[in-house]
Amino acid sequence: DTIPGNPIDQAIFMSYTLINQSIDDYRDLYVGLWMDVDLGTFSDDYVGTDDKFNLFYTYNGDPVDGPGFGAYGANPPAYGVAFLNQNLDFMRTYNNDFSNFGNPETPEHYYRYLQNLWKDSSFLTFGGNGTGGMVPTNYAYSGDPADSSEWSEVSVGNFPGDRRMMGSLGPIDLDRGEKLCFDVVLIFARADSGDNLAAIPLLKQHYLDLRQFYIDEGSPCDLQIVSPIPQEVDSTQILLDTTSSELEIGTVDTTVSSIFTEEGGVSIAPIPATDELFITLRHRQGQVLLRDIHGKELFNQSFTEGIHKIDIQHLPP
Repeated sequence: DTIPGNPIDQAIFMSYTLINQSIDDYRDLYVGLWMDVDLGTFSDDYVGTDDKFNLFYTYNGDPVDGPGFGAYGANPPAYGVAFLNQNLDFMRTYNNDFSNFGNPETPEHYYRYLQNLWKDSSFLTFGGNGTGGMVPTNYAYSGDPADSSEWSEVSVGNFPGDRRMMGSLGPIDLDRGEKLCFDVVLIFARADSGDNLAAIPLLKQHYLDLRQFYIDEGSPCDLQIVSPIPQEVDSTQILLDTTSSELEIGTVDTTVSSIFTEEGGVSIAPIPATDELFITLRHRQGQVLLRDIHGKELFNQSFTEGIHKIDIQHLPP
């Protein structure tokens, strides 16, 4: 049931799963969540980080939001993004311009931003606007905006603007067949009264409540039923259930279907499959035989080395 003021009614939970379905092992992979929140009036925002909560957020840069389209007016809200089952490695922000500290313009720029570097490869640094300092940092504006002694856009006295922000994970090694699953929650909070900072403590309290809800309900990442892909086999057997159009890996003593190779080196993806099945043969030839659960032969074909697609959606009944 919905309860007025209940943070669950003003939150969105999202779960992402990245699967390396290639035949390559990836090194130094970074994953980021990019946000252009435009909190009410887009041109008067601030951003901040609370790394102990794996949280990055946007709040209004002045006590009253606006004027402008969609303005909240007095006691404006805050909006945050929190990683729930991964540690936030980096958080950065930049302005909507094309300076060295603005919008990324090349693939190299995007990769550097994921690593918390500026476009010229210089580090995000602690203090000021995050540039030109002596101490590299992983989190932009990581202090409490209500505490003038801590690093925030308030204490620095930045001019509010059209902020973009990104939280990222990495570096990550993702071998072929491995997966990375991460859960996040998008949080909205607005105090009944107060200035532009009043929503921030409420946002963090909402985070604590939502995280407890997440723990109680269970992580979608813990419920993943997707097998690691591609699946390495020397020789295996697969079962095609034509009534549900799902392909599932069986055991070697399941005789309904087989994949024959000389010495193995076969990758099967995706598992389960509903439309297309990809068979990868590395450094060898092979034969693929598919049977339904009654033993009827549905597909039998020899393949050379490489990646081959089988249309299982239109196999004969």
